[in-house]
Amino acid sequence: MEWHRLRAMAEVFERLVAPYVGEDRRVYDAHTRAANEIAMMVGRSQAGVETELMDAAHLFAGLPQVAHCLHDGVITGGHIRTVIARTALVGGQDYAPLVDQELADALRRQGSWSLQRLRDVCDRIVFRHDPAAVRERRKASVEDRRVWAENAGDGMAVLHASMTAENVRIATARIDALANSVCESDPRRDGARRSDAVFALLSGDVFECQCDRGDQCDATVPAPAMVQAAEAQVIIHVITEAATLDEPEPEPEAAEAAAVEADLETAASAATVPTATEVDDAEPTLFEGSDTGSVSEDSEPADPVAAEPDSSLSRFLCK
Repeated sequence: MEWHRLRAMAEVFERLVAPYVGEDRRVYDAHTRAANEIAMMVGRSQAGVETELMDAAHLFAGLPQVAHCLHDGVITGGHIRTVIARTALVGGQDYAPLVDQELADALRRQGSWSLQRLRDVCDRIVFRHDPAAVRERRKASVEDRRVWAENAGDGMAVLHASMTAENVRIATARIDALANSVCESDPRRDGARRSDAVFALLSGDVFECQCDRGDQCDATVPAPAMVQAAEAQVIIHVITEAATLDEPEPEPEAAEAAAVEADLETAASAATVPTATEVDDAEPTLFEGSDTGSVSEDSEPADPVAAEPDSSLSRFLCK
């Protein structure tokens, strides 16, 4: 049934929209008119039909083998929407038939298909032919992040926000930290407490424990601005050859420079810590004229004799 519905929409696209693809007025005239006619017949919104019209055209024009899988009951309508979303940038490329055939072969294998597994298969096949397409799709998704609200009836509304998975993890960790700071006697359900925590974090309002224990409440509720953000864990996977991990041999110039630097370090250490030389016992004393080894307080000291430097020290200083 889903195949026949999408096939009919693709036929409408081919008849009413395809002839005006090369013209600027296609989006405002042909595409809008076709979506308007379908929306009136099926009783749906025009915006939803416009999106589904493009999806049907992409499926039957760019992924005909995958469309046969839908016709044969291999996959469902929910699966086909995931496939279309993950292969949106493949249409019109030279490798599109290869992606279509490989994806159809993968879908016809035995086993059930969860949405996560289907996304991984689509990304792997597209990445094999065009790695940039996967990155471009993520870039487009990041640029399309937004916040919107929906009326849930009975005085309630639902607030939605799209963001990167990393930011969602940090945001939910802060929400849980504030919501779980109440005591065990708080009567609210987990969902209600988390909803109140979101409002407190967004508005800066006080988040309080709603138990009836009064001063006996042992909850330590921090101010919304003082809730610590979760530490984001980033794991980087590097694929490389084993030779790249080995330390490369230094170039001849680098090895020579390292040897010169080592010599300079050796000379500097020798200058700061001189080596003591043995002194001959027969060498004259510093003060001449004193027969004894001591000098009295009344005697005048003799003129000091200039000591000649040792030959090894002279060679070191000349260097």
